[in-house]
Amino acid sequence: MDDPVRRRRNRSRSLNITRNAFEHAYYDPIRAIVESRGLITRLAVAGRRFRGGPIKELDCWIALPEQDASLTDSSEPDLPFSGEYLGNDGVLVRLGSSWSEANMRLQPQLRSI
Repeated sequence: MDDPVRRRRNRSRSLNITRNAFEHAYYDPIRAIVESRGLITRLAVAGRRFRGGPIKELDCWIALPEQDASLTDSSEPDLPFSGEYLGNDGVLVRLGSSWSEANMRLQPQLRSI
């Protein structure tokens, strides 16, 4: 797969979308999945406030920053658990035991959930 040939014009492309509309389009599907589970929890991780819940069939926990928190804070978080990841987009994922290094070394059909 190759990127298309870039035109040599110095024009940049412009999108007709507000920041608020973009954030809703990006985060609403994640928010809907978490909220559909009905087990919403608030927690603080690395000095930030999140709201999320478990996705049992994936053995993970997913959370988004609280509404009043910045989604674009680019500072590196100090996460307390090795199975916890905070993406640049602000989505926090906490992996369950089925994602352990030992379990992931097994063939997929031999992994426990």
